[in-house]
Order: sequence, then C-alpha cells, then structure tokens
Amino acid sequence: MNRPLKLLHFSGLRLVVVGLLVILLSACTAEPVLTLTPDKVSAQIGQSLTITLQAENVSGLTAAEAHLAFDPAVLEVVSIQHGGFLQPDFVVQNVFDNTAGTIDYAVAQLNRPVAEGSGALLVIEFRAKAGGDASIRFRSTPAATEGALLANAEGSPIQVSLGESNVSVAP
Repeated sequence: MNRPLKLLHFSGLRLVVVGLLVILLSACTAEPVLTLTPDKVSAQIGQSLTITLQAENVSGLTAAEAHLAFDPAVLEVVSIQHGGFLQPDFVVQNVFDNTAGTIDYAVAQLNRPVAEGSGALLVIEFRAKAGGDASIRFRSTPAATEGALLANAEGSPIQVSLGESNVSVAP
C-alpha cells in the first residue's frame, strides 16, 4: 500500500473509533428519565390500554415516588401493578382515585442491591370510558413538587426528567 492510501486508511479507522467512543460515552452519560409509555395511544370506548411508568438510565435506585393525573371523564384505572424494576419491600402508596383522576405510588426496596439501568416501575391498566383526548402526566404534591422523586440508598434524590402520555379515545 502506498503512503497516501495508508494515511487515508488509518484516518478512516481513527474516525470510526472516535465515533464509537462518542456513541458509547453518550449512552453511558444519558440523563435519568421517568417516561410514560407509550407516549401516544389511541383507543375505542370500552377498550383497555396499558401505560407503563418506566425508569431509564438510573443509577443506585432504591426508592421511587410518582404522582400522576389523568382525565377521569375519559379514562378510568382498572388496576395498578408493580413493574418489577424495584422490589416493593416497603409500599408507602399504591392507590388510585377514579373520581379525582389521580394515581399515587411510592415504594422502596430494602436490603437488596440497588436498581441500575432501565425498567418498569409501575404498570397501569386503564379503560377508555368516553371519547376525547386525555393526558397522563405527573402532578405536584407537597412531598414531590415535580410529581416524582427517585432516591438512592442514602436517601439522596436522583435528578430525573419527566415525560407524559397522551391518549385519544374515539367514540
């Protein structure tokens, strides 16, 4: 191989390696997020739909608290179940109110390894009860002013961004 081709080959390889490093570093430093998935869903009146409260890119998680609001004229909660990402050894709240349109969930795991990465915290089954559009979003409470709170084993908060889900119910 002549010298210009060797340089070109070496430069190309170096670009590939640098590109892979950038991708790996951005994946490793991704910001922790609480999402509601799917973020958009359509349903018919009477149909059931499932929304999952998903933690993504978290480190050292031992406790989670989430307060959600939904339009009770359009949706009603049928059931809420632990998602499995945290083991709910201590359940503070796991309730819903179909009149007020609220869900309150707070759990902690005790004497276990911390949760790392991504996983489902809570699985919510709704029933579409009337036509219209409804968002499912985090709501402020005195204990969790942003609508959610994640904590590590020392009880320190884990900063997290929040998402929402939008449901469109057709008559």
